[in-house]
Amino acid sequence: MKSRKAWVFQRGDSWYVGWYELDGIRKTKSFGTTKTKANNFAAKKGGELVDGVSDGFATKTWASFVDAYKERKLSLKRAGTQVVYQTAIEHYARICKPSKTSDLTTEAIDKYIAARSKETGKTGGPVSASTINKELRVLRALANVAKDWKQLREAPKFAWAEESENEPTFVSQEHFESMYAACGAATRPVLPN
Repeated sequence: MKSRKAWVFQRGDSWYVGWYELDGIRKTKSFGTTKTKANNFAAKKGGELVDGVSDGFATKTWASFVDAYKERKLSLKRAGTQVVYQTAIEHYARICKPSKTSDLTTEAIDKYIAARSKETGKTGGPVSASTINKELRVLRALANVAKDWKQLREAPKFAWAEESENEPTFVSQEHFESMYAACGAATRPVLPN
């Protein structure tokens, strides 16, 4: 874990404050030639880092975020939608094993798509691209809520799984032609009532 302190340093005539955000990203801010402003900012930033809040962002555990999401957002959706969301969340947690909300990254999404596309679906073949995209829409909704709740700095980019543009064929060409040819000979059945 990176240090939860902010430090003051000088380069040339300018004073800077450096620190590591809670998600591990290194940041610096320049204060020109004023060392006092840099020291004051470093003290304030150090307190925010110790408290676990920096720039309004607080990284929470994945489990606590999901619990809060289920309570505040998912419980308001229809029962069928809740099942879809719950399934997608479980698949993501199983594959990517996130420990905190900041683990929801573009890299994790790409890992999820690659791993999920190799798994077996309901029909015995690989999981379909449309199923993966449905689950990705759920994860995108979670990412947007995490960003709104200031538990994620930015929502990750989503690369969607490529879906086949071909419509499935339910009737073979020969059967369709024989049914179409018989249309002129078809009669209305006699039904009681």
